Amino acid sequence: MLRSLSTLLLAFVLTALAHAQVPEGTFAIRGARVLPVVGTELAAGTVLVRDGRIAAVGADVEIPPGVPVLDGEGLVLIPGLVDTRAHLGLRAMELEPDLAEGWVQRQAALRVVDALDPADVALRRAAAGGVTTAQLVPTDDGPLAAQTAYVKLFGRTASEMLTDLGPRTGGLSLTVDGARAALEFGEALEAAEEYRDAWQAHRERLAAGETSAPPARDLGLEPLVEVLERRRTVHVLARGSADASACIALAVEHGFELV
Repeated sequence: MLRSLSTLLLAFVLTALAHAQVPEGTFAIRGARVLPVVGTELAAGTVLVRDGRIAAVGADVEIPPGVPVLDGEGLVLIPGLVDTRAHLGLRAMELEPDLAEGWVQRQAALRVVDALDPADVALRRAAAGGVTTAQLVPTDDGPLAAQTAYVKLFGRTASEMLTDLGPRTGGLSLTVDGARAALEFGEALEAAEEYRDAWQAHRERLAAGETSAPPARDLGLEPLVEVLERRRTVHVLARGSADASACIALAVEHGFELV
């Protein structure tokens, strides 16, 4: 066991302290026992952070002049923990209890980030426990489909907390409980394929110099198109083995990423 829970949390505590004292996010931690992501344990290592990102880790890292140094002697420095399915800081989101036809398409337009309260104490408690990054999904009694949010657990606004995913757009959380739910998901994917093809045909007509009216925009189908394009991962909470098997079959048929 490492020395204590407070010892384990040095990674977050020192990072938060550095962010508060050094606006540029550049500092060094020296003398701590370092357990790196890759490589062997360092009994007394140094971690250099530049512009908020780890720049170097080692036993003899050169610290540039003027960089603040935090003394980690006697403490343990570990990478931050990542929670891949969390409900932290989320307000209640509206649910369709009767699962009326087309519910997947309608609920896929919901964004978890719109329900995020950056001031929620649950975020601070999780950070104090060593969690620095999380994928936020609706609570189990909330919507059965919604766009997830990948966030860092610090920031004054939701936009500050969101992580940069590059060309990817995020995840889609989906609860599947019974054959009807799986069937609705499959039908929503088919509708998304038709929606994607309609927009592609519209763009091709415009490129050919033809007159073309764009398809009616559908905010529920757009994230499902991103699923089909493998820019958005589907995170399924399956209530039974048959539900899981049905989702796997849909992933194979439509070629999307499934967790």
